[in-house]
Amino acid sequence: EILTKYGRIMNDKKNELGRVLRKAIDSGQLLYEGELKPTSSLINELKDLLKEKVIPGHYTEITYTTATSKDIDGVLSGPQNTLKTIRLDDDHRVFNDNGELIETHKIISPVIEYLEEDQTGETLLEKFSSPPYGWTPETIIYSVACLIRGGKIMVNNSDYYGKADVHKALKSVSEFKKARIRRSVVLKPSDKQYLMDIINPLMDDGKLSLQSPRSEFIARALDGLKRLYRTLEELKGKMEELGAAVNWELDKTKGLINLLVGGGHDCLDKLLEERTILRELKEIADKTEDFLKKNYEKIKKQRGFLKDIDGEIAKKEFDDGQSEELSALVKEYRDTLPSIASFGTDLDGIFEKLRNTYKGYFNPVHNERDRLLSEIEEYLDSIREERNQLGKRAADQSWFKAPNSPCNELEIRFSTKCEHCHIGFREAVLEIASLKGKLEGLKASYEKFMEERPVTTPPPVRRERLKLKRRLTYLQLKRELEKLTLNDNTEIEIELED
Repeated sequence: EILTKYGRIMNDKKNELGRVLRKAIDSGQLLYEGELKPTSSLINELKDLLKEKVIPGHYTEITYTTATSKDIDGVLSGPQNTLKTIRLDDDHRVFNDNGELIETHKIISPVIEYLEEDQTGETLLEKFSSPPYGWTPETIIYSVACLIRGGKIMVNNSDYYGKADVHKALKSVSEFKKARIRRSVVLKPSDKQYLMDIINPLMDDGKLSLQSPRSEFIARALDGLKRLYRTLEELKGKMEELGAAVNWELDKTKGLINLLVGGGHDCLDKLLEERTILRELKEIADKTEDFLKKNYEKIKKQRGFLKDIDGEIAKKEFDDGQSEELSALVKEYRDTLPSIASFGTDLDGIFEKLRNTYKGYFNPVHNERDRLLSEIEEYLDSIREERNQLGKRAADQSWFKAPNSPCNELEIRFSTKCEHCHIGFREAVLEIASLKGKLEGLKASYEKFMEERPVTTPPPVRRERLKLKRRLTYLQLKRELEKLTLNDNTEIEIELED
């Protein structure tokens, strides 16, 4: 209550003092530069005089308006195409229609000139709030924000306007006083364009622009070169796996990466010097990726086919002329492999010639195998329903076994075996001999099968005893035999009486 009471008293005293001063001024006279100024309202005339003559005479570079914290946020956060509309008054419109910084502007060029040496925010406030400038703290901070947005200065060792540390340093007067501010190494627009032509193709996203600060050029270049180096290393490994001889200048890429990591003042200059090599390496990477995408698996299969051909030659089933021709084509293919990194070889043509040559040698053998298989198949079909005298059917017998069906068409792709019947050259040669024997064996088995007859079982043997006198008539003998049950197999045991 006491504070409130005394607050009212102080406010009343202030108002009273204002009235007294105004009355005293209005009762006086206005004298400026030795000239007495007539006036009806001295206080208003004094205001106009200060505004129109005293202040402009003392602060020749003063601005008639001030920037705001909202303007500063807009410069640091807005897209480039909005920079020209952040402030439209002449005192603060420092970006042209393209969003580029106007370096000759009245609140820009003096700051650039003053930053010949490193400064702090506090020294900038002191310098540009004093005559002949008289800028407000907000206008001074706005000028610094525009300079870092234009890539001309560094704030707290960063030239990227989007960093949180930069935003914090330009957020308030107290933070700004502690900020360290210095000029950055400014890249010429032509150099920036050259660097963009080198770096942007290496990036998937986050492309550089002419407004990007030097630090971002270094960061993006480093990221892009590391990515290019990794890509080339991976591609080199795959090409060498296929048998290619790769001679890419990767050491220069590695050297540039190390240089950019150091962030030296001339690192981007070195990058520009090597731009031709970097452009060539990027083209090589693109071509190699496309080549491997189309040919990597195919060449691996082709190499597998060559290995199979080596195996077939080693089995010595080809005649000497055939082996020599196949060996020569295999050698030509392998001798061409190291050159595929130049993308000008006819590897596919050599492989096709090798495959067709092998197929040409294999085809007659494959046809002979098919002929024998067809003959066996036709023979078995012809006797399938035949029965022998025991009523047995030929098709039900254990020897009645059909081999594989004929293939009908030889197809060779990336294996020395036919794609349809899965048999190779030597296997087919061996099978032909086996099939010839099988046909003869089938015919012999069939003949034996048809010769089978029914087996007749003789009646059981009967045994009879017959007791006879040593001397008897035929009639007596006949009567004794009639007493017995006889058949053709009856055995008669005769006992003679003494």
